[in-house]
Amino acid sequence: MKQNEEPELFSDENWKPLIFANEEFESKKNRLNLIEIRDLRLSLYKELFKLSFPEITSKHKDFLSKSDAFIHEKISEESAVWVYYPWKKVACCIPGKEDFVKIRTSRNQYKLTPEEQAALSQKKVGIIGLSVGQTIAVTMAMERSATEFRLADFDELELSNINRLRSGIHNIGLKKVVIAAREIAEIDPFIVVKIFPAGITRKNLDQFLLDGGKLDLLVDECDGLDIKILARHRARELKIPVLMDTSDRGMLDVERFDLEPERPILHGLAGDLNPDRIAHLTNEEKIPYILDMVDAENMSTRLKASMLEVQQTINTWPQLASSVFLGGALGADTARRIFLNQFTQSGRYYVDFEQLIADKKQDSFQQPGTDIPASDDWNVVAATLKKSVGQPIKSANLSDAEIDFLVRSVVIAPSGGNVQPWHWMLYGDEFFLFIDRERAHSFLDIDHLGTFIAHGAALQNFRIAAKALGLEAEVSYICGQSFHSDLLARITVKRNANEPVRLSDLENLFERHTNRLKGSVEPIDQKFFEESFHCLSDLQQISVLQTREHICEYSRLTGVADRIRLTVPWAHSDFMKETRWNDAHARSTGDGIDIETLELTRSDVAAFRILKDWNTLKWIADWGLGSGLEKLSRETTERSGAIMMVYSAQTDPENMVRLGETIEKIWILAAKYRIGFQPVSPITFLIYRNEHYPETFYKEWQRLLLHNARKSLFDLFQLPDYYRFGFVFRLFKSDKVAKKSYRLPLHQVFTHLKK
Repeated sequence: MKQNEEPELFSDENWKPLIFANEEFESKKNRLNLIEIRDLRLSLYKELFKLSFPEITSKHKDFLSKSDAFIHEKISEESAVWVYYPWKKVACCIPGKEDFVKIRTSRNQYKLTPEEQAALSQKKVGIIGLSVGQTIAVTMAMERSATEFRLADFDELELSNINRLRSGIHNIGLKKVVIAAREIAEIDPFIVVKIFPAGITRKNLDQFLLDGGKLDLLVDECDGLDIKILARHRARELKIPVLMDTSDRGMLDVERFDLEPERPILHGLAGDLNPDRIAHLTNEEKIPYILDMVDAENMSTRLKASMLEVQQTINTWPQLASSVFLGGALGADTARRIFLNQFTQSGRYYVDFEQLIADKKQDSFQQPGTDIPASDDWNVVAATLKKSVGQPIKSANLSDAEIDFLVRSVVIAPSGGNVQPWHWMLYGDEFFLFIDRERAHSFLDIDHLGTFIAHGAALQNFRIAAKALGLEAEVSYICGQSFHSDLLARITVKRNANEPVRLSDLENLFERHTNRLKGSVEPIDQKFFEESFHCLSDLQQISVLQTREHICEYSRLTGVADRIRLTVPWAHSDFMKETRWNDAHARSTGDGIDIETLELTRSDVAAFRILKDWNTLKWIADWGLGSGLEKLSRETTERSGAIMMVYSAQTDPENMVRLGETIEKIWILAAKYRIGFQPVSPITFLIYRNEHYPETFYKEWQRLLLHNARKSLFDLFQLPDYYRFGFVFRLFKSDKVAKKSYRLPLHQVFTHLKK
């Protein structure tokens, strides 16, 4: 059936009632295959009498005689008509249009005055999309706030639609426009309905908007982004106002193009989209625009959580009948007031029942371990250091330039989340390395393992920089066994003319960076692995994955780690605190991970915006879902030439610091070989936490997932029983130079103590 085409009388797609005068009906009724004939005149004229003479109540002595006379007179006028509904095979005899409309709208008075009702009888509305659209159409038809409806939708009714679309199962397979048109006709056969069962396209848009007179209002409830944009551009040109309900949080958009013909499409949220540009976008490229237009960060938490499950455990976003019917009421009410010039504003409006009708807020859940310790007062620490050390050692007479070079070399060392959990002090020619507990506090940094590793990397940088200056660095591993519990190492610097200057090591040190790009799966040069083994200290070992099967299996574990990090409140908070949303954000803080270094698509960045809200992720955690959260890390890690683990038989502070030194040696070696290097070790930290502090996880499914991940990790890397902790990184060939992360200003991480 083509748009607005008359269907055959007994077609399953028939939607238009036939209206006959009495004589015509009598001549045709035997051919109409009728199941039921109903003469409603007596009942309806009785109603008409009561509303025409409200002062004559049923208790009035002349009520019966007067009502009978009125009814007899009306019947004798022969103004009644027969309405035949082919899809029901039912014919009803009702008053003619004028009397019928008077009866049907009588309960509107004086919510609507007769003059307002008359004004509404001239209005034409077009509705694209018939889920919320059906409810708006039917509500408006019931109020009779328009008398011509143009309905467009190409879709057919499915059983899953009936969770929100008013229909019976007998209509499954029927076009939604047919169902809506029939419902309107059964309410009021005199309302004009035109249907567009192929939906709206570039070719028929003008016919929809203009044929039979320009629409007074366009209601957009379609799913297609291209039609949303195209229809709005044309509506703006024609000065037709647009309504859109999103059936989430009672969100309603009003665009008064009739009053504001220069108004930006969708309040400017559509950005640079226009009908020509949108035609060339892929579905994935459309996602960021869609999320911008609906203001994804302000969607309900359940809808945001559900969107994370699309194409994982559900195939499309959910809608509820209560939300759809609320949208129908909001849309119909707003449309009526626009028609009557009672509402002239554009904008986005919310009628959020969950906020309007809600329990009092309760105390929020406090995740164990989230009390952040304060940083030390470094002035106090400095005074304590001076008092404890006494007279400063002057073994090298370092110049200001040498000091600056050494400090700049150590602060570029890597740290988990680029938190830079250290504070350096120089007194005389001795450097003192402290833990900054506030910066070190995180869910992944269990027992400060990550902090010790980061400090080890910084110490290795110090040694290389010192050698380049002809200096010798004598490192004492204090690890809290001194005047201050956060003092990790004490480094005495001496001149050493015999110390070989290795400028290549220095060049590689400054070249070293984290490369989070998707790399090549080409094999890694075996010479690199041979040299890596020479970097090991006592109690350390290396295990390498090089087959595609093994790399993909470890990639799965990195995805599991992300899923858990995002569904534990403390870990989620850390994840978001260390995320920098653009270069300016990263530059201003000097720490954290800039998402521009992650090689994300616009769709990925848009998804990150949804992940910011813990209340959204809480639903995922409570439901035990979230497999889609594993995608990003998994896909990136799969694009590797090898996965390497450096592991230790001990996890005491000194051995973890030494592990950090080894990792930095290998990392700098990777820079020499021009090999991309990225730590991918959250899973080993989480497994360690689960072994030692299982109560700090949010849900039992997380603990079980990590228990299984531990077994997979041991099998994959063939780990020995003496394994205690391992640090994992991916290696790959990459021609791209990754963007380096920023660092904190020196004055925040370094104090030079004068005598």
